[in-house]
Amino acid sequence: MTNDRQRAQDLLNRADKILAAVDDSYIIKERGHRPRPMPMFRHTEIELGRTLGAGGFGVVNEVTAFDLEKEPEISTEGEKEEESKKEDGDSKKVAISNTPGGDLYEDDAHYEVSVARELMANRCLRRGVTRYALKRLHDNLSEVEKARGMIDLAVEAKYLSVVWHPNIVKMRGVAAGSYLNQDFFIVMDRLFGTLDQRINAWKKLLSKNSGCCCGFGKNHEVFMQVLKERMIVAYDLAVAFMYLHENRLVYRDIKPENIGFDVRGDVKVFDFGLCKDLEPRLKCKDGGYGYKLTGRAGSLPYMVRS
Repeated sequence: MTNDRQRAQDLLNRADKILAAVDDSYIIKERGHRPRPMPMFRHTEIELGRTLGAGGFGVVNEVTAFDLEKEPEISTEGEKEEESKKEDGDSKKVAISNTPGGDLYEDDAHYEVSVARELMANRCLRRGVTRYALKRLHDNLSEVEKARGMIDLAVEAKYLSVVWHPNIVKMRGVAAGSYLNQDFFIVMDRLFGTLDQRINAWKKLLSKNSGCCCGFGKNHEVFMQVLKERMIVAYDLAVAFMYLHENRLVYRDIKPENIGFDVRGDVKVFDFGLCKDLEPRLKCKDGGYGYKLTGRAGSLPYMVRS
């Protein structure tokens, strides 16, 4: 037990350095994608529904309602962004004006921090379906797992406040207080099913509409519809990862369980806890194209041995 506690403390002692590396990442320092301000919520302000999914350290629940109290201050990253915008004489639609490429959606008004909390509370349900999900740490983690989970969730929050792409899940709010806290959580758009579930549905649909003799008699219309859906998903995922790679970010945990679909059916990449900036100092010295990163990061069945 003492060894586990010491290992956990050693991890947390390195946490500030890990989070500082995110702040110094290429996408922020060179591309100028400053962190968007995020509305902050207390645990007591959010009512949770059923569990939507769980991973190694985190669990995701649907948000059924917001019961707002006195408004806490916006996140630290948001304060920096707001101050910067005020200096430029544009303190109103802070995050919308920071949207790379100008891709605006109906829900992007949530990022106008002055009204975000109220908007989210009033629009928590869409035709009786929850619009948001909350990600937090498991309650039954060991000391070491808790430390790793705290760091991963803080890293994820920092990157999600910076990246902006139609096929990457959008973070809508964070817990009031420090990012590096066992009670920290993030609020994001709710997703409906994952890619592994969609793949199984495609298989069943094709099997149901196939003939008995090597595919002879297959329902061609269904076959073409499934093929079209799969091609669109593949294309959108390729574009999302191209966006990350252009910004020198490596995701490090690609798997069907980390790819979901929003209410419109658009594919979204989520779970950025292992995301890493490819700093020049990490480049291999042997003249190759590789980078020296942490070994065995990701999900074992999907790792590629180099």
